[in-house]
Amino acid sequence: MTSIFSQFSRYPTACFVIDIISIISSFLYLNYGFGLQIYNNIIISMVLLLVFFIFPIVGVYKKANASLIIQLWYLFFAWCLVFVSIEAIFLNFYGYTFNYSIQLFVISSSILIISRLLLWTLKYYWQKNISKPQKILIYGAGSLGLNILEKVQNQISINMKILGFIDDNLKLHNTTVKNIEILGGLSNLVEISELLKVDEIWIALPLRDEKRINQIQEKMRHSTTTLRLIPDLFIFKMINRQISNFEGVPIINLTSAPIIGINRLIKDFEDRILALIIIVLVSPLLVVIAFAIKITSKGPIIFKQVRHGWNNEEIIVYKFRSMHVHSELDNQLTQAKKLDLRVTSLGIFLRRSSLDELPQFINVLQGRMSIVGPRPHAVLHDNLYKDQVPSYIKRQKVKPGITGWAQVNGWRGEVDTLEKIQKRIEFDLYYIENWNVFFDLKIIFRTIAIVFNSKDVY
Repeated sequence: MTSIFSQFSRYPTACFVIDIISIISSFLYLNYGFGLQIYNNIIISMVLLLVFFIFPIVGVYKKANASLIIQLWYLFFAWCLVFVSIEAIFLNFYGYTFNYSIQLFVISSSILIISRLLLWTLKYYWQKNISKPQKILIYGAGSLGLNILEKVQNQISINMKILGFIDDNLKLHNTTVKNIEILGGLSNLVEISELLKVDEIWIALPLRDEKRINQIQEKMRHSTTTLRLIPDLFIFKMINRQISNFEGVPIINLTSAPIIGINRLIKDFEDRILALIIIVLVSPLLVVIAFAIKITSKGPIIFKQVRHGWNNEEIIVYKFRSMHVHSELDNQLTQAKKLDLRVTSLGIFLRRSSLDELPQFINVLQGRMSIVGPRPHAVLHDNLYKDQVPSYIKRQKVKPGITGWAQVNGWRGEVDTLEKIQKRIEFDLYYIENWNVFFDLKIIFRTIAIVFNSKDVY
């Protein structure tokens, strides 16, 4: 729907232009009096490069049609990332003083926020008092049509109005769905569109209903009303619902993950930097835990497990050993349970607090794992559940993570029912489809908040 919405609103583009002007204005304002006249062009160029790179990744302009508060939050967060990056690069640069840095952040942030407020106010006034909303009819009051209606209603900054539904079911005529009236069917489609002066008709019918789609086109052949076909991609169990183009031929992505190309590069960079920082910060704790394991029970400090990683490749995952050394029968894996005698006294604390997983930051540095992603399951569990849970294997379209969207929503610990694994997969696939840097940071902060309050981890 993004491409359709963008045709009705140039607001995201206007936001981008205003942001660039605001940032340049901030530097020009502070250019004199700080001895940066020689180097200012270098800093501005680097800032603009980072803005071009970071703002779209964070999703600043994807959220341009959201509420004003959400817009401002994404804008401020992205600018903070840019500014921290500039600080890391230029903090010791000749003439780039701490005083200049503080003033630049305060002034640039203020100008960015005020500019966005003014632009939003102008757009709001324009939509309410000058611009006429696009008048839309949706042909098809089924699940797809209702899904489209909901998305339009949620896009509060889009200047369009759904006037009603057209549907072939005579029993639905003159009834309402979600406060939108079903006005008629194919027979009176032309009359309704002319009476209401409709700008566009969105056809929300199943792909198999080719005959009806052609009839609609034939019926409207003398009308200048724009017809749009909304393909029912929701009937497929897909990852990353997108339509790409090859030599003019539309190609629907069924299992293409969004974390590819530049997105994968960004996530790898995010993972390696954060993992390195975390390892440095917790290194004294790592030493203490290693020593405690060594003196409280016999066996190795690090427990190595075989797991499936990205593209279903086998990887070695590290954990602090939390159980007494024992052996399992072939093709058998016993999950840890409440009051499990295999778990050491220290291991109970390590597992409850997730401190046993700290060595996995080394896996992140190795490139085997991500900080955020679907938690890796045992290979035996992968082989068991891949035939029982639809789309199970699609979670391995990305690197496994130390924490994940399923875990911060309560789906962690022992998997003793099919429902639990189904819910995990549901949340894992949602994460894969909706990944962005801000989503990762949200999961990290939520993990920190709940890490010492885990009731279902034994």
